[in-house]
Amino acid sequence: QMRSHIKSAKDRADAFAGVHALNFLKEVSKKMAGGIVFSEVSISAETVTMKGETASMESLCKAKETLTSLLKEIKISDLKNSVEGKTVFTLTGRLRAS
Repeated sequence: QMRSHIKSAKDRADAFAGVHALNFLKEVSKKMAGGIVFSEVSISAETVTMKGETASMESLCKAKETLTSLLKEIKISDLKNSVEGKTVFTLTGRLRAS
C-alpha cells in the first residue's frame, strides 16, 4: 500500500512541492512590509495565487513591486471593498526559476 501511495505522489509530481512552497512563503515573509494581510495562498508547480486585504492601494502597489523578485507576470484582480473599509484582492503570478 505504501508503494502505491509513493507512486501516486510521484505521478502527480508533487512529492516535494511542500518544500518549495515553504521556501517561497519564507521569502515572502522576509520581503513584505506592513499593510498587507494574506488570508489564502495557493502554490502549484509554477503559479502562485494569493488572496488578501490591504488598507491602501499604495501598500498593494508596493507589495506587487516587492514580489517581482520572486514572481513574474504579476496580476492583481478581484478588487472589492470589505465591510471594514479595506480592499480585498487576489494576486497571481508565475514563479521565477531559482
